[in-house]
Amino acid sequence: MKVNLNKNKNRVRHPEKVNNLESFQVKKPDWLKVKAPNSKGYFETKKIVDFT
Repeated sequence: MKVNLNKNKNRVRHPEKVNNLESFQVKKPDWLKVKAPNSKGYFETKKIVDFT
């Protein structure tokens, strides 16, 4: 059984995924931050937009 460390060297990859380099997730840029919409104003606006 072949086990390899990922690029961070701190986590072991699953043996079936060791040879599949395409399965690595691309790290998102630091500037990309998205908050989940959860404000009252967002949902009120969404109701108006969805209604039309």
